[in-house]
Amino acid sequence: MVALATKKYLDNNGLSYFFSKLKTLISNQTKISRSVTITTAAIADNSTITVPKYKVGNNSLEVYVLGEKLIKASSSTGSDGHYTEVGTSGNTSTQIKLANIGQSIPKGTPIEFIVHGTY
Repeated sequence: MVALATKKYLDNNGLSYFFSKLKTLISNQTKISRSVTITTAAIADNSTITVPKYKVGNNSLEVYVLGEKLIKASSSTGSDGHYTEVGTSGNTSTQIKLANIGQSIPKGTPIEFIVHGTY
């Protein structure tokens, strides 16, 4: 017999318990989706861009440009990050607004979006 962290053993009763807990863990997992787009034109500072659907305010969206993670600004001014979320907190959105970082994103640049959850 193999001991589990719960001090239960993998006998008939323990297997049932183990698989019920495993099923619960799997069903509670958050879906993670990933998409990559290649810019077809340069994207200027302060531009609003379309992204996959995410929930505003719950940190469900990650954005990467050329593999570098963009930091979400803590306020709508965008002074302490690379982008701000567009929309009302708690609602879904498909847009972000890039901050003024002093350079555009060139044509042909890969942008990766990772969304945690289903929206």
